Amino acid sequence: MRSDVAAALKRARRPVIYLLYGEDTYSRNRCVQELEQALASASGGADLNSFDAGAASFEDMASAVMMAPMFGGSRVVTVRRFELMPGEDQERFLARLVQGPGPEEHAVAPDTALIISSASKTIPRGLVVAGGANVAAFEFRAARAREAQEFVRWKAAEMGLTIDFRAAQAIQEMIGSDLEALAGEVEKLALFLGPDQRRITLEHIKAAVGINPTLTVFNLFDSIVDGNPAAAYASLADVMKSGRNAVWVQSTLAGLLRTLMRARSDIDRGIRKAPGDWRVEKAFSQARKLSQATLARMVCRVAQADRDIKTGAMGQELCMDMLVSDLCALAKQKPQR
Repeated sequence: MRSDVAAALKRARRPVIYLLYGEDTYSRNRCVQELEQALASASGGADLNSFDAGAASFEDMASAVMMAPMFGGSRVVTVRRFELMPGEDQERFLARLVQGPGPEEHAVAPDTALIISSASKTIPRGLVVAGGANVAAFEFRAARAREAQEFVRWKAAEMGLTIDFRAAQAIQEMIGSDLEALAGEVEKLALFLGPDQRRITLEHIKAAVGINPTLTVFNLFDSIVDGNPAAAYASLADVMKSGRNAVWVQSTLAGLLRTLMRARSDIDRGIRKAPGDWRVEKAFSQARKLSQATLARMVCRVAQADRDIKTGAMGQELCMDMLVSDLCALAKQKPQR
């Protein structure tokens, strides 16, 4: 369980309402389950009542929280998908249950705890603050790229697998940073590999999804930015096997380089990246390795290769081999800042 949620359970005056919200569905749902179990265990066993805010009525949910059970005993009520309630209904629901910060200033029935789970990035903050110790709110923000890659490795380890860094990176770049989707992808990959394969490599990813030209050209670009010609040639061979032509590869590389040029410009002007978007984070991370002048030379080199192919001055295979070699050499040039 997350440390701040666990700390709330240890307070002398435990909250009666736990509001878990944010875009990280996987971590939030997992925490809801852990919180239900912890609250039930703390009372020696409690009834668990669950509602879906998209299907249950406002009055049914409010009554379940406010009315003591007929035969007594402890109870944990969970309201999931709270974001499906209109904003005014969310505020009305909380306002009915919490009138102030005092121990008696709430309408939650004795020996009852309420857990609210919402995918929304925002909550009725004023009402939460007004509730004082009666309400505890916990945000589950969307994972960043590095966090998502670490999660892939953790999920693999949980299943008794080890996964190479490049393989974890490939899965995250292919799926994004949604932890729930990433968990499902690792599980599917484990089934694909079978019980005898306990280590996942980039080659296993390629075998599982086939040669994905979009993913492979990103691998090519990453290798170029790292100045690693051996890895870049391997990725180039894969992307050309997928049926894509050299002009498509060049166009994609040019677009990715222009993205780095914009990120480099922001870095040079002291503009900070917007948090939460793994694509932006990756662009800023790669742009820090290269100067604006180097990026401009790399774009010009791609443009030259495009002309060489379109005018027939050079064949596709030779042109692409020379382009990759030159781009890797440019990326390794000093100074990079």
